Amino acid sequence: MSGRASGISRDSSSRIGANSVAPVSRPWLIDPSLAIPRAGLSWLAASLLLLSIGLVTVYSASFYRALVREVGEYHFLQQQLLGAGLGLAALFVASRIEPRRWIEFAPVAYLGTLLALVLVWSPIGLASGGAHRWIDLGVVGLQSSELSKVAIPLMIVWYLTRYGDLAGEQTRLKVHVNILLIGSLLLPVGLILLQPDLGTAAFILAVGFLVVLCSGVPIRYSAALGVLASPLLIWQVYERWPVIVKRFEGMTNPDRVDQVRHALTAIRAGGLEGAGVGRGTEKTLYLFAEFSDFIFAVYAEETGLIGIALLFVLYVALLLSGWRIIRACRDFHLRLLATAITCNLIIQALINLAVNTALAPTKGIALPFISHGSTGLSIALLQVGILLAIARVSRRDPEYTVTAKPADRIGPVRRSTTGCTPLPEEGS
Repeated sequence: MSGRASGISRDSSSRIGANSVAPVSRPWLIDPSLAIPRAGLSWLAASLLLLSIGLVTVYSASFYRALVREVGEYHFLQQQLLGAGLGLAALFVASRIEPRRWIEFAPVAYLGTLLALVLVWSPIGLASGGAHRWIDLGVVGLQSSELSKVAIPLMIVWYLTRYGDLAGEQTRLKVHVNILLIGSLLLPVGLILLQPDLGTAAFILAVGFLVVLCSGVPIRYSAALGVLASPLLIWQVYERWPVIVKRFEGMTNPDRVDQVRHALTAIRAGGLEGAGVGRGTEKTLYLFAEFSDFIFAVYAEETGLIGIALLFVLYVALLLSGWRIIRACRDFHLRLLATAITCNLIIQALINLAVNTALAPTKGIALPFISHGSTGLSIALLQVGILLAIARVSRRDPEYTVTAKPADRIGPVRRSTTGCTPLPEEGS
């Protein structure tokens, strides 16, 4: 197909220049007539079902420790309900806001995240176990690193929106812009390493690297990201080597690591049907972090293989519906953002499940929608809302024309004279 027939010629597309999208006046809110597509409904349903399971499991896993601490058996559940309320409100609002507004808001979100990562060392910061990861907001603590899971992908996409040139064979950025792009990822990762939180820093770095790679940025810059991050990671590995060895021992010899041993005992004790909700025994001060990082073990003990299968089905549904939204998305930058959100939730879940089953070294990575943590839950539900908004606008006539090379790195789409069109719904 010639450049003239394709709807945008090579010459005209090259004149888009540093900004890869045509200037279009855009409202703040999505047109109410744009219904949520089937993939978006599946995404929302899976998220809400996981949230419901999570609230029940948090109470079941936490009430014993709450009674021992004499804070009331509903103490941790109340914290989680607060996070769920804030998160559902964020989901509702985000699903109605034009998703490109979130990209425009990225610099503010990014600077706010950096401020939060610094404030953990201030008088309002909370320290626990030698780690500085929370900010005291009175009613609840804010875990600053959770904000990075949204702010960093948004910032990367913002850079590509502002400076990327999608008219060529790949996204080409000027050298200084690439340096800023890589620096915007490494700066918060470095601050998280100082808390210290090696696992979360490595997770955020991996997701950021994936977004940069999918964007079509030349591979040499993606490789430079790994090279520049290496000294930070090596330094943390050197400083925490005895702890890291102990955590890897949970994989090679789980019986010697109490946390992993009790988690595996709980999972095996669940059998087919489980002991029943609230009737597990490993949570009674045998298993540490029983309502946060190792909540899956408590869930498995109380619901058995049937409950585990249900959980896996819901996460697979989340993955497949997220993938369908990504494939149907007509805008390249929104597609990148949708990829980052889906990877954020699914990779995090895989890591948590691997840790609970001794397939990965022990590390504090929460199970999305299930683990206790009001900040993490609110951020997860916010991401659900943003992806719902992306799913809704994917039904709209495309405002931006994207090229084949970068888009194909994320998923196949059908080409038309107006850009990328979504694959048809099943049964349509």
